[in-house]
Order: sequence, then C-alpha cells, then structure tokens
Amino acid sequence: MYRNLFDKTKKRFAYIPEDYKSLVVHYDFSVSAIFFNKEKVIKKEFKCFDGILNIELVNNKKIIFKFKTGEENLHFLYKIILALAFIFGKNLHLQYYAKNFSYYPLDQYFNLNTHSPVSSKILRDLMENPEKVLRRIINFIEDEESYFNKFFPTLVKVNVFSYQEIIFAVEFGILEKEASKKVAKIEGKIFNSDSDNFKELNCFLDEVKKILTNKYPNIDGDMLKGKLSIEQINIKGTTKEKIKKFLSSFNNKNISECSKYVDTWWNIRNGIIVHGTTNEGLKLFNENNHLVSRLHELLVYFLLLEYNDNLLKLK
Repeated sequence: MYRNLFDKTKKRFAYIPEDYKSLVVHYDFSVSAIFFNKEKVIKKEFKCFDGILNIELVNNKKIIFKFKTGEENLHFLYKIILALAFIFGKNLHLQYYAKNFSYYPLDQYFNLNTHSPVSSKILRDLMENPEKVLRRIINFIEDEESYFNKFFPTLVKVNVFSYQEIIFAVEFGILEKEASKKVAKIEGKIFNSDSDNFKELNCFLDEVKKILTNKYPNIDGDMLKGKLSIEQINIKGTTKEKIKKFLSSFNNKNISECSKYVDTWWNIRNGIIVHGTTNEGLKLFNENNHLVSRLHELLVYFLLLEYNDNLLKLK
C-alpha cells in the first residue's frame, strides 16, 4: 500500500513527545547530503524559535535534529516537520501521541517523491541558519496565496502511497483546481454558433423553460432557467482549456511547455477515474507513464521556484 517507507537500512523518523514541547528527527540520506564536505561530523547548537536546537550531520549521510521549546505547541512542531519533509524530499515518518492518551502512537507519513528539490544548498543553509530556512518554508506553508500552501501538504501526503493512478488523479486535481481559480471565464467550445445543432439546442432550451413556467408553477425555476443557456453549458466544457491557458501563461519554458500535455493528462484521468478504472484506462496510463511523472515534476517545480523567489512570472 505504501511506498518504501519501511526501509530497515535507513532511519527516517520524527518523534514528538506527549508534552508537545520537543521534536527529535533522525534522517539517513541515500547519498552524501552536502557535496564535497570532508568533515565527518558537523555538530552545532542554536537558539531557535524561542527554544534550543541541536543539529548534527554525521558522516555526511545522517542528520540528527533535536529541538526543544519552553511551551507546548504541536501545530508549530508539525509545521517544522512539513518543512523538513520538503528539504529531505524522500520518506519521513512522524509519531506522536494524542494528548493524555499515551497508549497508542499516531502515525503520519510524508513523501515528496523526489530527492531534495532545492539541491544540497538548502542543507548547507539549514546547517548554517536553521531558523531562517525553516521560517521561510513555514511562512510559505501558512500563506494562502502561495503554491506551498496550495500544493505541498497534499503532494507530500498522497505520495506516500504506491498506487500510481491514484496519485496521478489527485495531482491532476491540484492543477485543475488552481487553474480554475486563476483563469478567468473563457468561451466554451461544446456548442459553437456555427454548428448544426446550435439552433436546435436553443429551441430545446426555450421549450424546457416554457414547461417549467406553465406545467410546474410551484417550482421556483428562476435559478434553473438561468442555467438553461448555451453559455452556461459551454462553461462546463472549459476546464481543460483553463489548465492549458494557466500553464502557457507563465514566462517559464518548463511550465508553459506542459500545456501540450494537458489533453493526454485529461484523457488518462478520465480513463482511470471518471468512467471507472478500465483496462483501456490503465493501458493509456501505462503507455504514458513518462507524462504521469512529468505532472509530478511540474508541481514540485512550482515549489522549487517559489522557494528560490524565482521566475513564477506571467508573460
């Protein structure tokens, strides 16, 4: 059910005691954490967030992160975990206890499904000034207008699962929701004014309105009548076009070029979710697996650019 979250060769866990005043994280990297670092151990102590942080980098492969604060604050400690999950990129397992119920731990899993998306520089920065790095990410997570706020919490949770088609559907939903918010109303193309059935559909809608008025007077049909127009029907067919317009509007090739994949993404989503998972839907999914990965890379790329204050600009 889960991705490789139980790799016994690596410790990747976080723990918050029941008093909610401290946090302990042990994280083993797959490769050297900071390139060209020749020190066996880097061990530092900081005053951080009105508390004390001890952080070690051992053999350039393991981080031990211990933070203790004077007041209980589970929500803030949880946000630190989210920030670390972004920095580390791969699997992180959190355990903590419900207040006054220390019999069974609660588990949370986080996985961005990528190695550190900001490269080793963010790890260097974390070792030099952890409060600055963590505060930066936490501010993004708390900012309702940021892509961290809109994308990251869902991305880091859904990617703990091994069902690729479910992950894809959720990730496409993230993109679809953002595009629908950012792109203004655009003209639909289901029924064009020069199509053969345009006049016939108009006549049909007029007849329905008359039936509502004459045959069903007790039904308040005013709101429904407003929906019975070609313009309103066409709006329902514009979501895919909104996604294309949203992506192509960025002055960044890695984002704008993804508009050409939207038709395929749309067909895959419909094949595996909207009409129920079918053999044809899964075949389409498997044949276009590289584009499924491209969607994930795109969403992570939004986070990378935002963290670096870089290039999230419209044309």
